[in-house]
Amino acid sequence: MLSKIGKWYSDFFLYKGSVGLTLIARIALLVMMAVNLTMVTIRKLLVALGWTLGGGIIGGYEITQMSMVILTACACAYTWYSAGHIRIGLFRDGMKEQRRAILDAVIAFAGTAYIAILVWGLLLQAISYAARSSTTQIMRIPLAPFAFIFVVVMAHVFLVLLRSFVGLASKSMGKKFAAEPYLKTESHD
Repeated sequence: MLSKIGKWYSDFFLYKGSVGLTLIARIALLVMMAVNLTMVTIRKLLVALGWTLGGGIIGGYEITQMSMVILTACACAYTWYSAGHIRIGLFRDGMKEQRRAILDAVIAFAGTAYIAILVWGLLLQAISYAARSSTTQIMRIPLAPFAFIFVVVMAHVFLVLLRSFVGLASKSMGKKFAAEPYLKTESHD
């Protein structure tokens, strides 16, 4: 029973949740692109044609900032799953399987600890934003909802890293590592 719950948790909640979050990240990217295209078009092209329409979209920079927060947070977990993060293989690639697994477990633990501290700090900041009703300066976009979204999504990243740490620690101790087809595997050795 626990095995089925663990598989559901890993497959559905962690991995498919990460894939679902990439859809939100894509939308945020499209919003950023549309706002910036509009800003540049208004600021450069239309002014070159003799139209004086001002600087573009009022608060366009703030919309881009809020979209970047959403994009970054929503792409983190999937980046971990797809091995899309930067890797420097100088030491790691020449290691034997067990030593590489130990190094991977240590790195996953360090990432997990860092994200845990980040989530705690973000939660405190989100509470502060909500208590003070903080908004952006130009468009008066409330900051608290974005901060709480960031907390929830980064807590998901924490769970992804924690799950990876447990699996990699098991692998480093010679135990059978759960084969998950969506994880990128390496074929060194």
